[in-house]
Amino acid sequence: QLSSGAGGYDSPALSRDGTRLVYAHARPVSGLVLTDPETGAHTPIFETRLSIALPVVSPDGERVVYFGNHVFTMDLDGDTPRALTSAAIGAATLPVWSRTGDAIYYYLDRTLHRLDPETGQSTLVLENFHWSKQNWLAAHGNRLAYRINSLIPALRRTVIHDLDSGEITRLEGAVLPTDFSRDGQTLLARMGGSFEIVTCSAPDFACAPIMDGDEAVDGAIPRWSHDEQRIYLRRAREYKRGYAAIWRVDRAGGSLEQVAEIGPYDPLSVFFGITADEQILWNRYDRGGNSELWMVSLPP
Repeated sequence: QLSSGAGGYDSPALSRDGTRLVYAHARPVSGLVLTDPETGAHTPIFETRLSIALPVVSPDGERVVYFGNHVFTMDLDGDTPRALTSAAIGAATLPVWSRTGDAIYYYLDRTLHRLDPETGQSTLVLENFHWSKQNWLAAHGNRLAYRINSLIPALRRTVIHDLDSGEITRLEGAVLPTDFSRDGQTLLARMGGSFEIVTCSAPDFACAPIMDGDEAVDGAIPRWSHDEQRIYLRRAREYKRGYAAIWRVDRAGGSLEQVAEIGPYDPLSVFFGITADEQILWNRYDRGGNSELWMVSLPP
């Protein structure tokens, strides 16, 4: 091994006589950032050379869970992250908070586990449960909402799975769940195949679009405001890759407004959430503005 540290090594070239190696080294940085929707000001709270992917804010708005090489939690005051899993690097992925706040669900290889965020104790919940097939997971206590994926469009569906009774309720549309309301009576989601933001209400969880006048509101990753009276959503900036606008709309519809721009981020791993004081938390990713060229003398 000729290099060390976190990532960023690229384009190795060996000299003709085999005595020297030249390579490029960028210095990517991942971080968590708070953005004030009233002023647009960005406040970094944590930076690392390791990956920070798909952060989810806790229901009380005080903590975040994310995954990189393991599943981590962190207080939003920028305290040191705490690793909650010890499986092989990359095996534990895609954690989400239960809306009741007492559990974190995460994928472990081809199973689903539930983790106590206080004790770190983890228990197996479902076998044969993999993010490539059962995805867009949301949780409320022992009820899960997720989409069942398939290469055949007609077989794609979204269900609510009661872990206590085993009952599975199929929703009318193949929506992509984001989160339950705190009382568990409403599911926030967007429509599969489009970007319409919808709420699906108990008991049958029929879905209706959020409207702004005569137009359905579209976007991605809808999130409740802390008091659940508004919905935040993301719209990618097509002309500015790696950047997005965050918009806000009243839960009952109307008053749609852009409140912030976030970026740069990795389009494959960006999420955002809303904190207790209604700041926007998101994961920043900077690939490194400059690459360095390094040369190593190889042993004979």
